[in-house]
Amino acid sequence: MAAVYLIVTIFFWGTAFRASAIGVEYTSPIMLTALRAGIGALALLLAVAVLRSRLPQRDLWGWTVITGLLMVTLTLEGISEGTAR
Repeated sequence: MAAVYLIVTIFFWGTAFRASAIGVEYTSPIMLTALRAGIGALALLLAVAVLRSRLPQRDLWGWTVITGLLMVTLTLEGISEGTAR
């Protein structure tokens, strides 16, 4: 089962660059980043609801936002901007 997860991850990671290359022909890299991060956030919130999980405690929300912006948004922007150039 671990091999299946690995193959799926490699597939989506590998196709992300081609999708970004196609996307930057029609819009800016920052818009691609916003769409990817927004859709990902909605998918995670849906997963939280379906799995009846909990969000982090309120005192951790600041750190959650900071790490999300630094780790996710900057990475996605780097991929989009790098692919565009």
